[in-house]
Amino acid sequence: MYYILSKQSLSPTAVVHAPSSLAEIQLLLPMSSVDRLWAIDLETRGVDASDPNSIIVGIGFSDGNSSFYIQLLPCDNDILDYVSNFLVAARRLTAFNVMFDAAFLYKFTGKWLAWEGCSYGMFKQLSGEGHKNQRFSLEVAQLTVLGWSSTNKAALDSALKERGLTKADMWLLPVSVLGPYCALDAEAAFQLWNYFTSVCRERDFSGLVRYHRDEFLTMCRLLIEQQLRGISVDKPKLVEYSHTLGEAAVNALAKFMVLPPVVAAMDERIERIKQEYVASEPARFNKGGEESVRWQKWSGNKDAYVRKHRFNANSKLQLAWLFYEALGNKVILRTPKGSPAVSKKVLPALGEPGKQLAKFNKLTKELSYVMACIGQVRDTGIAHPQFRWPGTLTGRPAGSGKFNWLQQPKTRGYLECMTARTGYKLIQLDAEALEPTILAEFSGDAALMRIYGEGAPQNDVYLYTACFLGKLGDAVRKYYDPENPTPEGISAAKIHCKRERDISKVITLASNYGMGPRNIHQGLLLGGVDITINEVMRIHRDYWKMYAGVKQFEQDLKNMWYANDGWIVNGFGRPICVSVSKLKDILNRFCQSTASDFLAVFVREIYLLADAEQVPIRPWLVNFYDETIGEVEERYAEQAADIYRRALAATNVNLGMGIKLKGGVVIANTLADIKVGK
Repeated sequence: MYYILSKQSLSPTAVVHAPSSLAEIQLLLPMSSVDRLWAIDLETRGVDASDPNSIIVGIGFSDGNSSFYIQLLPCDNDILDYVSNFLVAARRLTAFNVMFDAAFLYKFTGKWLAWEGCSYGMFKQLSGEGHKNQRFSLEVAQLTVLGWSSTNKAALDSALKERGLTKADMWLLPVSVLGPYCALDAEAAFQLWNYFTSVCRERDFSGLVRYHRDEFLTMCRLLIEQQLRGISVDKPKLVEYSHTLGEAAVNALAKFMVLPPVVAAMDERIERIKQEYVASEPARFNKGGEESVRWQKWSGNKDAYVRKHRFNANSKLQLAWLFYEALGNKVILRTPKGSPAVSKKVLPALGEPGKQLAKFNKLTKELSYVMACIGQVRDTGIAHPQFRWPGTLTGRPAGSGKFNWLQQPKTRGYLECMTARTGYKLIQLDAEALEPTILAEFSGDAALMRIYGEGAPQNDVYLYTACFLGKLGDAVRKYYDPENPTPEGISAAKIHCKRERDISKVITLASNYGMGPRNIHQGLLLGGVDITINEVMRIHRDYWKMYAGVKQFEQDLKNMWYANDGWIVNGFGRPICVSVSKLKDILNRFCQSTASDFLAVFVREIYLLADAEQVPIRPWLVNFYDETIGEVEERYAEQAADIYRRALAATNVNLGMGIKLKGGVVIANTLADIKVGK
């Protein structure tokens, strides 16, 4: 399951302490031990450190020899001061989930502590994915990695049940229950960190150790600062925009319902429902010659019956009837259970009714996101974004706290509500074509080098590729010269060769994700491109002839994967596990993980320079796929922009690639200024 990791035969310490006096705490946690490795685990009231009502209830400590729990709520101030001072003085700390524990401890001590490692992060960084029911919880790690025979979760669950408490209320449990649970979790974190670092030494994963120590933990700190400080949202404007979206969605659905083909189908459906109702008429009179109660009820319920069975645009079953049975569309895609699909990627290919319904669905989806975002904004006008880090096994973060800030709508109306604070500016840099640049650098592919190589002119990869895909190229070359691209030629080809460019785009993206001709053909049909499977097969062959260097690099990665029993080394020197089910995606895994690591290098350089030069750049959306956004007082905006530029130059020096990473700095007031221009 975990490729690089193997199950150990460890067990927890038999004795757990729960000191209650300062003297007892000083005996177990003396200031003379600040140089030891200490693993910690927190018990808290609340799970969001930015919530003023959230607080640390107690802390579990373990140094591998002893494990103990210190209750902080309630306790004397001298105990609070001692524990806080010890944590600030400690030089080697680890926890299972640093993103959680460090956020609360940052709030508790006012400082970023001397974290050496995060067991959860290393667990994912040494693991594969794609396995049924796979999880990365501490309980799973205790049983499947450490080899503990059992955890103390059963005792905790029993105590909660006895008291009628939920897991959210576990902080109310007595020290006799909470103490051993928390202390043993700290010991598990200690054992995990020791095991993971031993694996890195034995495997010579120096790249992972360096990444985890420098880039990963720096990003932890910045994501936590971002969460605690929060980002400014124009809530009244966002509420107003939600009303606009709601009206637009209602109008879009109304427009769909009055389309002539839909009206005809609805009329036919209503008539059929009425006929079904008439056919269900019971006998009017009973044996005594009186009208039956059943018939009277039936007679008065006709309109209600029709209303109950009115068309529901959210019903997959009814939509399938409408588009395939009533409107006669050809089935392009089926669900896993074999039913005709009516998903968002299918609807645009189902004529004008499908396109109009897709517009309605898009509006309702954005409205749902906007309403959830409104719920994230506190009375202060500040939202406090939470993230899981790492979120994916390739190294990207993922949304947390029941909201995903990485999946924001790209509409101006929404983006204008994401603002810098009054007197502040947003500073952004997006690493241009980061993943394709990485692929060009590491594959050495000749075609990619002509597009992304150092000194290559401004280009469009989809137009360039189309020029070498048979008949597609004949149309594109009328406006665009792949050997001598110009801004004017690129612009003209985008206008006159939209179909050819769209086909090239689908072929490029799908092929790099390991898709074959049949799936690509299906995707093109769903996109409204009328093309035969034979033509797609020919284009697909031409594509891989053109990018033969990429194909060879993919095979090299697979050879590495086989030689290593399930893992490869990415461009930063970090091991990446790839399950058998994801093997066709190995090229993308390499590029995405390398891009994530390179962005983390760049971000670290920014804040090293900012700290050294005392320019107070604050993380705003510090890890936003291939870009980073900070916030700074307006008077520091130009200095901050210069730091971003110099940090990019320093990153290029550190990475030592032949192709330099590129990107321009944007100074903005809102996210709309960045995403859709001023």
